[in-house]
Formats: sequence, C-alpha cells, structure tokens
Amino acid sequence: MPNSPAWGAGLCEKLIHNRRVDYEGLFSVQEFFKLIKHYFREKQYDWREYRNIEMQHANGKYIEIELEPWKTSSDYFRSIIRIRIFMREVQEVEMETKGHSLLLNRGKIHMTFEAWLQTDKDVPTSGFGTTTVYRFLRIVTDKWMRKSYISHAKAMVVFDCEYLINLVQSYLNTQSIHGTAW
Repeated sequence: MPNSPAWGAGLCEKLIHNRRVDYEGLFSVQEFFKLIKHYFREKQYDWREYRNIEMQHANGKYIEIELEPWKTSSDYFRSIIRIRIFMREVQEVEMETKGHSLLLNRGKIHMTFEAWLQTDKDVPTSGFGTTTVYRFLRIVTDKWMRKSYISHAKAMVVFDCEYLINLVQSYLNTQSIHGTAW
C-alpha cells in the first residue's frame, strides 16, 4: 500500500479514489490478466502483487487479486496504480463459433482502481528527513517551486489509470461504472 513502510517515507497523494467497474457475463480469465499485464509492461511499470487467492466453491471459483504496479518516472516521483479484482461464480463454459470450440468463463467481476503519486520517494526514514522542519520545507517547495513539474506527473498517473479503465471496459464490452453494491 502506498503509505506502508515498503513505499518509504515520501508523501503520497491519491488522485483517483475507488473507481469501480462491475461486469457479469462471458470472458476469458487468462486473456483478461494477459491484457492487464501487457498494459503495464508496455507502460514500463514494475509489478507488485499483494494478494492472489483462488477458492473453489459449489457455484464456481472465487478469485481475488490485489495488484500495485508502480513506475519511477524520476528521482522525485513514483506513480502507483492499485487494482483490486474480485471474481465470483467463475465457471468454465464451452462455446461453439464458426465450427470451432472456445473455452470461456462465465462469472461476475468487480474491480476498483486507485491512482497515487508519491513525491520525494527517497526521503530518509531517520535523521533530518523525518523532522518537522524538513517536511515543512518539502511541502513549501512542492507547492511553489515544483508546481508545474508535479502537475505534469499527476496528469500522467491519472492518464495511465483512466486508459487502463477504458481498456478493461472495452475488453469486457461494457461502458458502465456504477457505485451499487454487488
């Protein structure tokens, strides 16, 4: 998680908060994850997988995955995109198309997306880097001296996350994002 010790002592700002995508229908679990991995590889993100759970139930599989791909765009910034994927009632279905048999999955997908920008990612965790004076100077510097630089970095993180959301929606053939409980 961006504010955990694994990410260091830098300041994290959440730019996209819990954007949801819900889908119910046919899809391929393998192709779905290939799409996501390919996107992050293409955008030069490093891969961090926090959770990968798969359980078999009577009504199908339950799959839960939490990813936090991240990219260091400069010495000062780190872009972090958190994705939580919950798949319920996933069952294998055989479809017949043009004389060929396709093995697909049917189920429900619920995803949430968050985008973070971490500034001053290499702050020491002890000594002067943790003092109140240092934090104050860092915030003042970010607000006035690095404003355009930070604005550009924020725009890039938001663009990457929004593009991924649109890519996932296109793959699932849906354009609905709703805030209803699933």
